[in-house]
Amino acid sequence: MDDYASILAYADLQRRLADDSIVAEWYAGYRRGLQRAHHGDAISTKTEHALFVSLADSFDKHRAALGAGYRAGFAGEPCVYPVGTSRG
Repeated sequence: MDDYASILAYADLQRRLADDSIVAEWYAGYRRGLQRAHHGDAISTKTEHALFVSLADSFDKHRAALGAGYRAGFAGEPCVYPVGTSRG
């Protein structure tokens, strides 16, 4: 299994094991962002990409977590939920 597949599987596992819905959303976003970074336009449109990026600035905590995770995955940051991040 290559690094991409391993990180994708790890993010999915963390999403499923999360006991907090905000954390689960972050990992779901991370996974999606990682996929976009790896596959580019083949996985989503530029409009969808812009929407996911913008979610990080949402007032809704779940959408914000999804967007923040997406940005982190797309940027190739480590697949670790940021400690000290506000939870639901």
